[in-house]
Amino acid sequence: MLYNYSAIVPGISGAGCAVAFKEKYREGYVPDGADESSRNKGITYSHAEVTGRKQNLMSTTDRYSSPLSERYASKEMQYIFSQDFKFSTWRRLWIALAETEKELGLPITQEQIDEMKEHVTDINYDVARAREKEVRHDVMSHVYAYGVQCPKAKGIIHLGATSCYVGDNTDIIIMSEALKLIRRKLVNVINELAKFADKEKNQPCL
Repeated sequence: MLYNYSAIVPGISGAGCAVAFKEKYREGYVPDGADESSRNKGITYSHAEVTGRKQNLMSTTDRYSSPLSERYASKEMQYIFSQDFKFSTWRRLWIALAETEKELGLPITQEQIDEMKEHVTDINYDVARAREKEVRHDVMSHVYAYGVQCPKAKGIIHLGATSCYVGDNTDIIIMSEALKLIRRKLVNVINELAKFADKEKNQPCL
């Protein structure tokens, strides 16, 4: 997010303005999501207000939205591209990896796999987000978060794999599930059109 530093810290411009801005306001800055009028008027926010905005990130008005999803996409399609589907798929892939490595003779126990299976869908997003701020890596953040929920299995989660193992395979699964959904809906549309055409086949048309 770009800030109009010179408007907020009068009398200072350029790079020096950004430094002065950060030094002067620290936690009392204009946060992401602030309206443009506040930004241009130099209105700042207290630490409590900033924290409150951060706690309200699930609001639908402070995030990018698209009519392609809000207006046109079905709930089924929205779920396929959701964070819940994505990260639960990551966990299913890690379970499949562990099961295969166990079959190949790696020191992985059924108890560890069962523990992983108990936490496929109850994703601890708060832990993953906190870890992401430290390591700046989405996959490693979720490996860590999964390990917090599965202390016995944390040493085997993602064992020997790269980020592409969950990232690329999940992308393929998402696209596959989306195409299956489209196919089912198209078949239903074709069926309804066929029945309508057969029903009205004797109706003269101009």
